Amino acid sequence: MPEKLKKIFISYARKDGRKLALRLKKDLQKRDFTVWLDTSEIVGGVNWAVAIEGAIENCDVAIALLSHASYLSNICRAEQIMSLDKGKRVIPLLVQADAEKKRPLVLYHRHYLDFTRDSMYSTSFEQLIAAINDDSDVPKVERKTYTNAPEIRKFIERPNEIAKLRERLISDNDERCIALTALHGMGGIGKSALAARICRDEIVQAAFPSGVIWVDVGRENVSKLNLIKIVGRELGYPMEHYTSDTEALRQLRKTLLTESVLIVLDDVWD
Repeated sequence: MPEKLKKIFISYARKDGRKLALRLKKDLQKRDFTVWLDTSEIVGGVNWAVAIEGAIENCDVAIALLSHASYLSNICRAEQIMSLDKGKRVIPLLVQADAEKKRPLVLYHRHYLDFTRDSMYSTSFEQLIAAINDDSDVPKVERKTYTNAPEIRKFIERPNEIAKLRERLISDNDERCIALTALHGMGGIGKSALAARICRDEIVQAAFPSGVIWVDVGRENVSKLNLIKIVGRELGYPMEHYTSDTEALRQLRKTLLTESVLIVLDDVWD
């Protein structure tokens, strides 16, 4: 038993990881570890992102439950990447055997522990305890989400609006393929400034590691092809695939199947 028991953060998708997460929390607490699990720690009225960010900041080890739903969850992705960015030891646990091929790219080369068979739970749990107590150096992760969003030098912080917008964009709902939302209002009230600010939000960037792409639409009749070209170019894809509206849409759909991207359309009139 280590002299100082480590604080543990558990990341999971509610849809298919909750049962194992609760079991792990109970068993880890029996070993006197302090465990943070969002279903029991976030109280009404507390913004989830602030609470989760604080829990990750204060933990020593992050346990990432890898399941079908967690692979599609923006929240799980943000938790995993933020834990890596903050230099935490991240231990992936495989929840379902056929989810092995759906490990997130940021965790793909990290050794995972197999929790797919209930009959092997005790053995896997002892392996987890050994991994938690491992005091070897954590590999440093150099990662930065690309964004071409404008930098706003003078911005009056609006935490409530930022929190509402962040929650609109980030979800663990695996049935929602596209998070479509809009900021609307009269000109000059700061819609673009708020959008640019959320583009550089640490949690949002962690949820969309493939890029946060800003596209100026404007009042003029800009072609759909040119708008899609901007997205493709900023993501680093060759422009020879964008020869027509039909081909550009096909390429964009193909791209978005494998990328976690936030696309912001600014100054939309129609």
